[in-house]
Amino acid sequence: MTVRKPRLFYIGMVCTEAYVAAIGEDAYVAAAAAKMTAISSALRKVGKRSVLVSLPFVGKGSLRQRGRALRGDGFPSYFLPVWRFALIRKICGTFALARFAVCVIKQGDTVLFYNHALEYLLALIILKYRGISVFQDIEDVPTGKEAGVRWLIEVLCYRVMCNLTSPHKITVSNQIGRCLEIGEFLAVHGVATPSVSTHVDPRWARLSSGGALRVHFGGSILPSTGLDLFCDTVMNLECHSRRLARDVIFIVTGKGDLDRVRGLSASLRSGRLQIQVHEGVERAGYYELFHSCHASLSLKCPEGELAGTTFPSKVIEIASAGLALIATSVSDVGDIFKEDEAWIMQSANADVLSSIIMEMAADPIEILRRASAGQLSIQRRFGPSVVGASLASFLDLRQSLA
Repeated sequence: MTVRKPRLFYIGMVCTEAYVAAIGEDAYVAAAAAKMTAISSALRKVGKRSVLVSLPFVGKGSLRQRGRALRGDGFPSYFLPVWRFALIRKICGTFALARFAVCVIKQGDTVLFYNHALEYLLALIILKYRGISVFQDIEDVPTGKEAGVRWLIEVLCYRVMCNLTSPHKITVSNQIGRCLEIGEFLAVHGVATPSVSTHVDPRWARLSSGGALRVHFGGSILPSTGLDLFCDTVMNLECHSRRLARDVIFIVTGKGDLDRVRGLSASLRSGRLQIQVHEGVERAGYYELFHSCHASLSLKCPEGELAGTTFPSKVIEIASAGLALIATSVSDVGDIFKEDEAWIMQSANADVLSSIIMEMAADPIEILRRASAGQLSIQRRFGPSVVGASLASFLDLRQSLA
């Protein structure tokens, strides 16, 4: 008789690249999707039967999407039926996930919830009643600086999930684990993606021969994620453009206040600086733009409320791709990168960031050196096999002790 190998269901609310391709419509593939797919793949690498389960979002042209079972991301995934309208989505999504918890998840399986959501709660209660091991991956924490009904619901969901899942948590950073005073936790900052060595990439040859320095700025383009700092820095560089050793091109992708960035671009007159805004670009186009750059920015404000409640996982993506990282010192960033592996800003202001970019423009060899060192370090410490093994070991041990 064949013994069924237990599965690990990783449940979230994301659209992956395989899902977007399957529905044939434009849908935003956010950082959460990248992390969930990377962790699911990492667990597969170490022998875990990981399965991604999602309550995704409908494409821009649909009112409803049916449920789908896919393997396009390199592992099995279930996308439950969803509706566009928020209230219908929450009600139907709650019952769809609860039905999945009853009909698909079996005794001996493990469930890992990504963050917290109202739609999870009924399924969570069912799983607890059935005696299934349930863990929580804490990505961010509701702050006390907000107010209103939505905030109260989010706080309620967060607290219920914390209490009903295992006391042993997965967190996005060591800082969150310490701040929440969790007795035992594993910080999973992200998974390094395999990438070609920076030394054989032609973009560096072009830079060394006098080409423009290309700097990426992407993700959520908002004041809390560094939009003010970015704009102030560009204006600072524009005022001192004669001191730049070469032209600088900023490649801006993502979502947010892109009209402000376009306005800033239109105001540039020196000819040494250029801002290219790429809104709504497809994933393949995004990767092409991203890998054409020499450096990338992670500018989350240290004073902002997000700084202490989450972690900018883009720093792992940037370094593992072989780009030189320029980042503010928030959460665990300063602990992860040594001084010779990235530019970590201890003071988040336009003068400091302008100085770093001027230094880069004058010394392409140093950019390549730090980018290479950062890439090697991140690939070694956050590679798929390393992350997969540590997470599998953590979950297996805590499940056996439960």
